[in-house]
Amino acid sequence: MEPIKLIGMKKEPSQARGMDRVLAILDACESLLGQKRYDDISLEEIIDTANVAKGTLYHFFKNRRAVFLAAMHRALLDIDQQADPLPGEEKLDFADYVSKVESRLQAVWRKHSHLVEFYASNMLSPDYELPKLEQQRRSTTVMTEQLRLRHPEISEARARLISSVLLRAIYWGLDTLAVQPHLQKRGFQREWRQMISSYIDSFTSPEA
Repeated sequence: MEPIKLIGMKKEPSQARGMDRVLAILDACESLLGQKRYDDISLEEIIDTANVAKGTLYHFFKNRRAVFLAAMHRALLDIDQQADPLPGEEKLDFADYVSKVESRLQAVWRKHSHLVEFYASNMLSPDYELPKLEQQRRSTTVMTEQLRLRHPEISEARARLISSVLLRAIYWGLDTLAVQPHLQKRGFQREWRQMISSYIDSFTSPEA
């Protein structure tokens, strides 16, 4: 069992049974956000949906808001793992590697789609501890390493900047499609991918 310590949690589960209950609570939050607004979701609904005792929820979380912050943090950590190359991807050129990362991120966005609006509304809240979370993100470091493996002529500082820009562009595109799905029919995804591809070409092509 991997330890889980998320923003909003009072303590980590020490046994597999506790972990299962925490995950059930977080899953319940996401499920309920797909049915109604955050302000309309009661603590009792979370408990009923997760099928846990009230004492169990308060054992791990301080209050209702803490549960949602933890669910949001879990989703962001899931996102942060998608830059890790899978077996065989080390043979791909950088553009194809980034395309694989984007595909994995699309799947994660679908998985956590109900949290997008909550995240946008709460990312700057003081209790979200955004600076602390930013320090935990490793996807930029991983992508930087992948870029320099293929293009060692690019300095580490520039590679880190490039990786940060690419990931933010991917996140922005996926957020935009999540809240405005009608843009899919207007060619937004195609244009957004072309923008990313052109940016990659600007520093990986022989003429760059």
